[in-house]
Order: sequence, then structure tokens, then C-alpha cells
Amino acid sequence: MKNLIFIFILFPSFVLAESEHYYSFNDGFEYGYELNGESQLFLVKYLGNRNKVYQLLTVDGIEAAIFECDTKCKYVKVYNLWDAHYQDMSVIKVNQSMVIWQAMQDAQNSRLKQYKRNNGETLWVYGKNGPKWSKKNKK
Repeated sequence: MKNLIFIFILFPSFVLAESEHYYSFNDGFEYGYELNGESQLFLVKYLGNRNKVYQLLTVDGIEAAIFECDTKCKYVKVYNLWDAHYQDMSVIKVNQSMVIWQAMQDAQNSRLKQYKRNNGETLWVYGKNGPKWSKKNKK
């Protein structure tokens, strides 16, 4: 999982016109980003934003990584979860040439639908306290 995370973060991106998006695949709440011409896409779900902090989720079996950044998105926090339990956190400096920046730009520019359960509950990850589902999305 950590190898996928670093691949996702480090591959170069490209710049788009304001009305376009960076993802190349969409299926419901899941968005796929190309990894520099690779055939396999890196899939993320947009968890939403709270107080101008944005979160994206990627899942690989029972492992998950949550990417979090503010509107400037110079640094991304990566929370690693195992079976929905917090494992560790790292901080990575990002710039416009990284794929994680693309995904965050799509999120910040309202190009992604927020991931929700059928009952409307949304997910947010509270650092070491882990993920919590809630009925209301706090902005």
C-alpha cells in the first residue's frame, strides 16, 4: 500500500483549463487518476471538506490511506489505516507536478462528488481517532 501511495504522490501531473478535471475515470463516487501512462489507475474517493481541509480516501483490501490538505495544499498529511484503525501519519511536501495535487485540485474545485453511504452518512478521518461516519457534513 505504501508503494502505491508514493507512486500516486510523485508521478508528474499536467495543468488543465479551469472547467476541466484531472481524473480520467469515474464510477459513482470513485475517481481514477493515471500514473504517468501506466495502464492501472489510482482510485480515490472524495470524503469532503471541513474548515477548508480536504480528504481523499484510497483502499487496498483492509489497508486504507487518507490524504488530507488545506486549500494551499503545499503539504499533504497521509493517514494510514489497517482494518479502519489508525496506524501512522506522515507529511509530504507537494507541488503542481504531483498526481496528489491533481486529485486535490479536483476536490477543491468541486469536480468530485462526496462519498456517501446510501443513508446519506459521510465519512471523515480524525487523525489518531480514526474514521467516523456522520449524518451531517460540517463545512
